[in-house]
Amino acid sequence: PGSKKIPANNPNTSPLPDDWPLPEVLGHIQTTIRQLGWDFQQVQGFIRDRFQGRQRRDLKDAELPTLLYYLKVAATQAATTG
Repeated sequence: PGSKKIPANNPNTSPLPDDWPLPEVLGHIQTTIRQLGWDFQQVQGFIRDRFQGRQRRDLKDAELPTLLYYLKVAATQAATTG
């Protein structure tokens, strides 16, 4: 109760589990950004590049699983390229 759920099966979102609680999605986003070692400007540029120039505060809750997916892809690519 009181925990907002995000439907991850929206066609505009990523292939992540259905109905993730918003705090869990946000926690995974923060963890992934830390893993990447990015600063604020890098994160903002990443978001602008993938969400038509918008900033993090402009994203809807339903778009956050997509952001997490993009970040996970970037982290995987960074890990495999060294």
